[in-house]
Amino acid sequence: MNLSINDMIGLLNGLAQLDGYDKIVVEKKGEERAVRVGFTLSAQTKLAIALNRARLGDIVTKFNEQRNALLKELSAGNDTLSDPVKLTDFRTQEAEMLAHHEAVTLTPISSDDLRLDDENNHNIVPGILVMLRLVLSDFEGKKTKRSAPNEEKGVLPAPKRIRATPNPPVA
Repeated sequence: MNLSINDMIGLLNGLAQLDGYDKIVVEKKGEERAVRVGFTLSAQTKLAIALNRARLGDIVTKFNEQRNALLKELSAGNDTLSDPVKLTDFRTQEAEMLAHHEAVTLTPISSDDLRLDDENNHNIVPGILVMLRLVLSDFEGKKTKRSAPNEEKGVLPAPKRIRATPNPPVA
């Protein structure tokens, strides 16, 4: 799979969200504390997540090292850019670095693997799924169990027209 560094960063963040979520628990004395709750995932799914995180993590780490070296170079070792010309140069080069595409082998994950209907996995919210879209095998434009039989690959049905009616007068 050929992905931009920017896409890899988003995907890596989405995969990290699958570690679980923090739940606030009230103790007997009324004190609150956060407890980490893991999602219910199979060993195979956890392994796929770990492998994908490792592969992406290596590439993102290299990007961060290059970005930091660029910042140090342009800032003369100060790690801050106050000169507007140098700041613009940094932002331009950073954007180019983020747009750079690199090949990476990822293990696909399906929505079934995430067990989205499991009561314990209700916190895998749509925002996380959007972040994972590049590794989800049944996300966008692919047939799933819930696809309409005549739905074309990658084509969304036309939105239904809603006729606007005026609000009734308030008495």
